[in-house]
Amino acid sequence: MQGLPQIIEITTALCVLTLSAIWDIRQRRIPNIVTFPAITAGVILTAVWRMASLPVTVIALILLFIFGTLRLMGQGDVKLIMALTALCGPAAALISAGIAAIFIVFIQLLRRPKETAAEAKTAIAALTSLNFGLINRNGRSIPFAPYILAGFICHTVYRVLF
Repeated sequence: MQGLPQIIEITTALCVLTLSAIWDIRQRRIPNIVTFPAITAGVILTAVWRMASLPVTVIALILLFIFGTLRLMGQGDVKLIMALTALCGPAAALISAGIAAIFIVFIQLLRRPKETAAEAKTAIAALTSLNFGLINRNGRSIPFAPYILAGFICHTVYRVLF
C-alpha cells in the first residue's frame, strides 16, 4: 500500500503516539480515550484499505490482549501497541516496540546501571522459568510511550529511506 492511505495511517499513528507520550510522561498513564478510538479507526482503515491483512491484524490484537492480561507492562502501553498494530500493521508495531525496548534498556543502563542490571536479571529469570510472580510490579514506573514513539519514528524513517 502506497500513497494517501499510508500517509493517513502514519500521520494518525504519530498523533496518537505523541499524545500518549506526553500523557505518559506527565501522568504515568495513557487514557482509553486516546487508545480505543485509535484501535477502532485502525481496524476500520485496515478493513477498507488492506482487507487481505485484516485477519492477521485481528489475530495480533487478540494476542496482544492476552499478553496484556499477564500484566508484564502497563495496560495503557499494551493498548497503545494495539492501536499501532491496528493502524500500521503487526510488523510495524512489533518492530517499533522492539526498538523502544532496546532504547529503554540502553538509556536506563546509562542512568541507573545497578538497578537496571538487577531488574534485567530478574526479568530473564522470570521469562525463562515462566514464573511471572518474580517480577516486582511495585517497582519504579518508566513511561514507555515516548520510547514507542521514538521506535516508530526510527522504523518509519528506515522504511521511507530504504
